Amino acid sequence: MCVETVIVGGGPAGLSAAKILAENNVRVVLVEPYPGRVKPCGGGLTRRCQLLLQLVFPGYVDLIENVINEVMLVHSRSTYLLRLERIFVTVRREILDYKFMRHVVDECGVELVQDRVRKLLVSRDKVVLQCNSQDIEAKVVLGCDGVYSAVRRELGVTMSFSPYAVRAYGRYRGRPDVAILDFRLSRKSPGYLWIFPLRDGANIGYGELTSEPKSGVTVRNKLVLGAKLYEINEIFDIRGHALPGDIYLPSTDMSPRNVLLAGDAAGLIDYSTGEGITFAVLSGILAALSVLKRPSRPLETYLNMISSIIGDLKLSRRVILPIKYRVDDVLDRCIRNILTRSEPVSRVLRGRSSYYEEFKRLLKLKPLVTLLKNLLKPRELQQLIN
Repeated sequence: MCVETVIVGGGPAGLSAAKILAENNVRVVLVEPYPGRVKPCGGGLTRRCQLLLQLVFPGYVDLIENVINEVMLVHSRSTYLLRLERIFVTVRREILDYKFMRHVVDECGVELVQDRVRKLLVSRDKVVLQCNSQDIEAKVVLGCDGVYSAVRRELGVTMSFSPYAVRAYGRYRGRPDVAILDFRLSRKSPGYLWIFPLRDGANIGYGELTSEPKSGVTVRNKLVLGAKLYEINEIFDIRGHALPGDIYLPSTDMSPRNVLLAGDAAGLIDYSTGEGITFAVLSGILAALSVLKRPSRPLETYLNMISSIIGDLKLSRRVILPIKYRVDDVLDRCIRNILTRSEPVSRVLRGRSSYYEEFKRLLKLKPLVTLLKNLLKPRELQQLIN
């Protein structure tokens, strides 16, 4: 089989790219070994995520389970309440992925091949995917196949560690418009318990940035403990999954210029807000636009489009997370009115600002800067300045 573009992976990143390309009359083959697979996920769609989905899958609105207007942030010594109208909506991820795929395949004419990629043979003008049952030749390959990406593996790229998350469903008696993020269960590594109300029950999960052996068992145990804390006695459909640990930023000199990575395969996830779907959809759209602009060598265009997003996600990991988890409660109490105010959070989640811009505003506060200098270790302070 010989086509223009092959997309590996049928999640939000791959489906978003397929939709954009198919609408522009590009012949697309979507390779997905397990159509309809269940991806453990919180299923929260922030405002910026909803804006992106409107471009590629407007039908998501029919899948909304609940509208969240408040988020309760529970720490060891204090609890904060973030109020913002329609801060995010909840969906069931498995239904979102299934309906999205059916839209792309049935209505947009994308060809679905149920197969698994074994090997990638890359040359200057083409890429050959050796799958279990056939070989597929294409001018461009988009690797959107998640944290265990076969495309990334064939490029020789490995992740240094993989955080882990577990998701379940349960019966819930709390307010339907209030989500909960509880940070008390994380000790050595950053992590939190989430409770996202649905139409019937709640999505409850726990994720942790850990590379310890048997991390899946530890995270699952913390999920069960968190469920008991909030009197969610009946939980079911417990599923776990690794999360991307590193962000992959290819080099135009060393990397194949006709192979792009998007979504979890590229490590694009915001650990400060827990958003993965947002950056999967966004990177899928940008990858498709890069292919349309330079069909034979889209890598350079893709990097120009996505570099600022990668920089913002790196800022989130290197600065926001250390402040959030590693600085003591004195600093936490000092900055809580800034980090939990509606204005900066609203600007980021609406897509009207970035972590970089909000952090510049934060650093203009001289008393806070003075306190940071007194409390942070020199190495942490240098990271902050950089």
